[in-house]
Amino acid sequence: MTPVFDVKQGRTYLLRLINAALNFQLFFAVADHNLTVVEADAEYTQALETNVVVLAPGQTTNVLIKADRPEGNYY
Repeated sequence: MTPVFDVKQGRTYLLRLINAALNFQLFFAVADHNLTVVEADAEYTQALETNVVVLAPGQTTNVLIKADRPEGNYY
């Protein structure tokens, strides 16, 4: 089941991504949106804008996503 989130256009949201898999990398992206990485493994980082985040097993990261696209369904 794909999680569904209601967001308001123009707002910025903080997502905490955690890869709880044992042996697999996790690729995370939201169609037509950029992510700004602001923290990795409990260490603040220089902001990095990207369209996909790759997490190694056990890794955590915080990303900001701005809902700046027209209303719709994004995967």
